[in-house]
Amino acid sequence: MDAQLRAAQQDDGLLARVYEAAGMDARPSAADRALLRRWQGELAMPMDVVLLAASYAAGKSAPMTFADRILQSWHAAGIGDVQAARAEHDRHAGQGQARTARPVREVAKHRYGQRSYTDEEMDALFFDIMKDGETDGEGGKA
Repeated sequence: MDAQLRAAQQDDGLLARVYEAAGMDARPSAADRALLRRWQGELAMPMDVVLLAASYAAGKSAPMTFADRILQSWHAAGIGDVQAARAEHDRHAGQGQARTARPVREVAKHRYGQRSYTDEEMDALFFDIMKDGETDGEGGKA
């Protein structure tokens, strides 16, 4: 029992670092302890890689789940160090930017001639509108 308590305290200390990297204000939970043990055991991720994934998960609605997905994908790709993880993240982020940079489709109904007015025509329109407002009872002076 004493060994379990020490292990939980050690996990809690590591989770505090993960939470800080992810921008979270949380208390360690059993589910998060299980994730941490999986990351360090099954996935064999060093703590600096775990912290990097947590920093990429900052601001997400479920940062621990997001970090878990990142770490799983890095593990599947054989990534286990910070340098390779950063390179993969940059590559993945670059793909996202390429997808969102698509040009907007031009629609024929959006192509129409725009009106153009000289300064004198604009002044005349403005004063006509102002004059109409004064005589129809809405502008004040009827």
